Amino acid sequence: MRKICVRAAAPLLSARASSFGAAAAATSVGGARRAFFGAMASDGAKLVRAARAGDDAKVKRLLKAKVDVDHVEGSIYGITALRTACFNGHVGAARVLLKAKATVDLQSSGARCFALYDACQEGRPDCAQLLLEAKATVDLEVIDSGTPLTKAAEMGHLFMM
Repeated sequence: MRKICVRAAAPLLSARASSFGAAAAATSVGGARRAFFGAMASDGAKLVRAARAGDDAKVKRLLKAKVDVDHVEGSIYGITALRTACFNGHVGAARVLLKAKATVDLQSSGARCFALYDACQEGRPDCAQLLLEAKATVDLEVIDSGTPLTKAAEMGHLFMM
């Protein structure tokens, strides 16, 4: 694989970004790089980002366009749209994803994390309640970290119990 110097490629990236309709005025190297690679992101990655931002409308648009509701993004952590929505406390986005039949107990391939665990870890009672109503498994375990309830207690989120 050929390495490309980002500074040398900045003018090319800026031109390429404008051809994708992204920020044509991106003057910084980082801005041009983000515009270029953002335009190339998969629809699944866009769904994960929309859920992370709590953008319910964008989540709905992407799902209507038949994006895989259970798309797994990234490294060993296996981030899904439902996991990131619950981790960040975006109940609306999580509700939209569950209505679209997101797998409530989908675990990552590495540490085996899942949405209820993330909600309990971050102290997101509204998301946890929504997941429990969707029949999330309470006693599912994460490698070396226990169940969602043990994680909530470990993190001091006693109101989650």
